[in-house]
Amino acid sequence: GATPFVARGQIPKVVVCEVNGICLGGGLVMCLYADLVIASDQARFRIPDLTRGVYEAFIAARLPQRVGTLRANHLLYENEWFDAQAAQNYGIAGRVVPHANLQAETEALLERVRRTGPATRSAVKREMARALPAVDVPGYWASIGTAEQIESWAAFMQKREANWPLDHSREGF
Repeated sequence: GATPFVARGQIPKVVVCEVNGICLGGGLVMCLYADLVIASDQARFRIPDLTRGVYEAFIAARLPQRVGTLRANHLLYENEWFDAQAAQNYGIAGRVVPHANLQAETEALLERVRRTGPATRSAVKREMARALPAVDVPGYWASIGTAEQIESWAAFMQKREANWPLDHSREGF
């Protein structure tokens, strides 16, 4: 479905993301919904959703909890690239390893996870998930197909700056 991230968070097994290159948009959301994130030292991250006129409810629900509200604001509104070390410092990646060792390090991580009790892992994951906020899925869907979203995608495809339409419907939320 179009909201696989909610399901990813409900999987009772440990979900591991291995980041080996550019991580933005849905890939970054996957990192926020994963239980473990291991990244290559060559990985680069970015949150471009606001430039696409999309209310990324999945990021809005998880990013502040991971990185803090002020840093989340900077990452969302500034729309700047950041490297793997910054992602680790922010709490988006749990571990950064040399690019050449990424697969071996991921396998070693998985082996350590497999040495823990499966039922206990699921119980811990379920309990930790209770502290996470709900996702505004209807709000996400409401942002799709708006004049703002259509203009931003047209601008993206035409490699130009968006000419944002005036829409006051979300002011004073």
